[in-house]
Amino acid sequence: MHDVLVIRNIGKDINGTCIDTNLIGRKGVWGGCEPEKEYAVGHDNFKGPLIKHVVALYLTDKNHGNAIGIGQVDIITKKIT
Repeated sequence: MHDVLVIRNIGKDINGTCIDTNLIGRKGVWGGCEPEKEYAVGHDNFKGPLIKHVVALYLTDKNHGNAIGIGQVDIITKKIT
């Protein structure tokens, strides 16, 4: 079973990459294994969320349109663009 994480606001005023990569469990390295998935493999008692998709709804006003970390999410809204 996989989970969906919906983030209301992303922005450089929240984190340098717009989204805290440690919090969402993604490092965003092309071809690399994500930490949570790497941990879950072979651990039958893994109880944490296994995030399949990350959704971002809004970009904070303090960003002035800078969405540098947008590559960490899978789905965005028109409000971000």
